[in-house]
Amino acid sequence: MKTLFTLIIAVCLLSISCKDTPKHTQTEPEQIATDTIIVDSTALSLPTCYLYAVDKDSISLRILENKETVEGLMTYNFYQIDGSSGTFAGIRKDDTIIGVYNFEAEGTNSRRELVFLKSEDGLILGKGETQLVENTELFKKGTPFVFENGRFLEEVNCNQL
Repeated sequence: MKTLFTLIIAVCLLSISCKDTPKHTQTEPEQIATDTIIVDSTALSLPTCYLYAVDKDSISLRILENKETVEGLMTYNFYQIDGSSGTFAGIRKDDTIIGVYNFEAEGTNSRRELVFLKSEDGLILGKGETQLVENTELFKKGTPFVFENGRFLEEVNCNQL
């Protein structure tokens, strides 16, 4: 029995050592025909930045727009209130942007739906009746948005944020 076990180990070792080692060959890189590349310049965009700053309160938003989709980073810093920062993702329809702000405040992750009205030189943060649905604060369907007296986020150079 011992000899059978020794024989099996010897055969395994012999078969491992006799395997061909793979040969590494370098192949020529494929040539890419650069004259056939078409770039859709409307799909490329630079970030647009917005800032609300009154007294010791501020809201900053840096977004990228790609057709109807809007994605970016947002930060709230209000005097004597814990700040929050996170991501914003939504859609743009005509002059309205609506999306969800995913943020962390006081060590807790939260989600809140936001709406903005795009003006000539910035965004107006809208208000509306909300409800909590599956841990996300959402606008109630069928209720109007109010932009009067909303916080105005001025379009700024992104280096200012």
